[in-house]
Formats: sequence, structure tokens, C-alpha cells
Amino acid sequence: MNIKKLESIGLSGKKAKIYLTVLELGRATAIDIAKKANIKRTTVYDVVLELISDGYLSESKRGARRIFIAEDPSVLIGTFEQRMNEIKEIAPELLKIYTEVIPKPQLRFYDGFNGVKRIMEERLSMSGKEQFFWSSISDLLDVLGNRYLQSWVKRRIKRKIW
Repeated sequence: MNIKKLESIGLSGKKAKIYLTVLELGRATAIDIAKKANIKRTTVYDVVLELISDGYLSESKRGARRIFIAEDPSVLIGTFEQRMNEIKEIAPELLKIYTEVIPKPQLRFYDGFNGVKRIMEERLSMSGKEQFFWSSISDLLDVLGNRYLQSWVKRRIKRKIW
């Protein structure tokens, strides 16, 4: 089987390689897996624990030895369907939290001299907040004039707007 297919369902390279190796061997110790998959034994232990947690493998003991067994792929389908149902169940609550917490950007368009002036005045009404604003000073000078901009800067400083 192509490891890329397993990667497309969320198994990273090593996880996919180890799962396939255990699937091919049926049952295997970490040493067996390491030899066949050509991965360090210590890495095999770490990845195998993740695969057990994700439901791809199970573990049994034979004396002091740990034996790892691949789960039946048809059982995995049921496991993932159950997870999907659980996600669907909690999704509305998660979406509610998401929409309440994250500020949504606003986009508005202004045109001409009055539009530019309105933008500048709105920025002054947001006192106490840090603002990010990109503009060409020369264009602002051309549209609003030096006198207005000097007055605007004084008002901005007075309101402690950064």
C-alpha cells in the first residue's frame, strides 16, 4: 500500500509506516517493528503509543514483552464514525464560542476628500486603543492639507492614541 494514502487521512510518515508494518506482521514487538520499518526502536515506542491512543493499534503482554497488534481496518471505520458524530454533537457549542471570542474584521469603503477625512476622524474616536494605519503621507497632505494634519496629530496625541 502507498503510505501517501495513509498520510492523506492524517497519519504522518512514521505513523503510517509503523501502522502498515504492524498490519503486515499481524503482531509485533517494538524490535520487530523497528527492524522491518527501519526506524529506531525508541522512536517506535513513541509512535506506537500515539497509534494506540488514536485507535490504530492495541497492546498485549506476553510475559515481560509488549506485543503490538494492528486494529482491524473495518473497526477503524466505526471508530472514526463515532468520533465524527461526537464532533458534530459539540460543533454548535464550539462555533458559538468561536463567534463570541474572535473579533471580526470590518471592511468599509470611503470615497474622496470627505471619505478620507471621515476615516481620520473615526480614528480619533477610538481613543486608548493601539491602531495600525497604512497610508502615504504625501497623499494625505495632498488630500487633507498640512494644516488639517497638524491639527489632527495634536488631537491624536492629546487622546493618547498610539
